[in-house]
Amino acid sequence: MKKLTVLTALAAIITTFAPADNLENLNFKSGYGIGNIDDQSLEYSQFMNELSGTLSLDDEMKGLKFNFDIERYDFLDQNDDFGGAAWNTDFNLMKSKEIGNKELDFILGFKYGNSDNLKIGYLDGLVPVKQPDGHGYEAYFGTVIPFTLFGQNGSVTPRIVYYNDSDLYTRDYKDQGTAGWGGDFDIAVGGPIVKGKYGGINYKISLDNHWRKATDTKDTPSNGENSVYLNYIGVLSYNSPKFYGFGFDLNVFNQWEKFTGDNQRNNGFYVQPKLSYTSTFDTSIGELTINPYISYNVVDDQTRHVNYVDNKYDYEGNNELAGGIEFSLNRE
Repeated sequence: MKKLTVLTALAAIITTFAPADNLENLNFKSGYGIGNIDDQSLEYSQFMNELSGTLSLDDEMKGLKFNFDIERYDFLDQNDDFGGAAWNTDFNLMKSKEIGNKELDFILGFKYGNSDNLKIGYLDGLVPVKQPDGHGYEAYFGTVIPFTLFGQNGSVTPRIVYYNDSDLYTRDYKDQGTAGWGGDFDIAVGGPIVKGKYGGINYKISLDNHWRKATDTKDTPSNGENSVYLNYIGVLSYNSPKFYGFGFDLNVFNQWEKFTGDNQRNNGFYVQPKLSYTSTFDTSIGELTINPYISYNVVDDQTRHVNYVDNKYDYEGNNELAGGIEFSLNRE
């Protein structure tokens, strides 16, 4: 039944978007993951569906694009009971403009997220989270500034942000259910290290720095103090050559997170092998790529400090097994 529902949704998505002449690309991903935290002391499973894409709005303004990303998570707890659901969405208008010898992307966007008594899950694919009932939105404006350093390509993304969280929801502020202003300063750099007949090794480093100031604490016990959310991720990946469409990836992650407002932090190290199959072919509506995959966390080592009498938790051996399928339609 679950598979039938996903295929029906995919057919509806393609039928709705594909006829649009201004559609540049459309991506749909559906997956399922099951694992445990701290050597089976807390088991969970999750369904994930994501739809993203880009529409060209050249008729309205040259170089203008509309991007969208919609994620839905459904969780089951260790008793296979419903453990909550969550949405995470991002819609933005992007306009490219050449300034000097660089092409900058100016972005005006809106994010919305909610959760329904989320007990446990991997919202970003790495760190397990617990999120009670609530919802919140974030409006932002900024630019993506490309740079080259020692031959490596990267970008700096400054943004101004207004956020408003309700009930027990929080995104990048230390306390739940507040509203206020902030600023982002994200840095990313990456690219290939080695590429040859035996495959390639790539890296990516992202440094996200999100400052928030609560100007409305609503009915919460928040003290309204400044908070900075730091999220630093380093990824090293090996990608094998394709053999009749089949390939092997090995991803090594290190993630360090911290909320400076209340000293919550996490440091995680992960090793994840992944098997996949890729097939690309031309259709009457564009180039379609199908990519089923399966992955397994062979290493998941986390040290978390939480704001509950300053407790420290070490999570060992998540052993998450995940699988799914991705569909990508390219019409550029």
